[in-house]
Amino acid sequence: MSEQHRKAGQARAKKLSREDRKAIASSGAQARWAKAQPERDNLPKAIYGAAERPLKIGDLEIPCYVLEDERRVLTVTGMQSAMNMARGGSMVPGLNRYELFISGERISPHVLEDLQQKIRAPIMFCHAYGRSCLRI
Repeated sequence: MSEQHRKAGQARAKKLSREDRKAIASSGAQARWAKAQPERDNLPKAIYGAAERPLKIGDLEIPCYVLEDERRVLTVTGMQSAMNMARGGSMVPGLNRYELFISGERISPHVLEDLQQKIRAPIMFCHAYGRSCLRI
């Protein structure tokens, strides 16, 4: 996006009311979800769990779900929050934050290969409401 387009977008946003900005954002999200519908239809569905009823381990709270094939899954964002990790990418192309974390020479000898494989290939799934997809 050019600098001119960015400035034009910011100027337009300043002129819109909060409700108008929210409606535009909602419309865009619905369009993106409609485009992704065929992919979402093939993802495993969570039949139990909700973000507001997380798994509690001591002071940590991690959203936990049970998929229709009875696999138990934790969300990436929930794990990142529990570990006080920043959200988003790892800043290293091709690695997610957990891959980068476990690749450290002090950590990697203590992470089982099975867990390393799961971190490298997270499960995509849709929660019970069918409105969003989460990764573990």
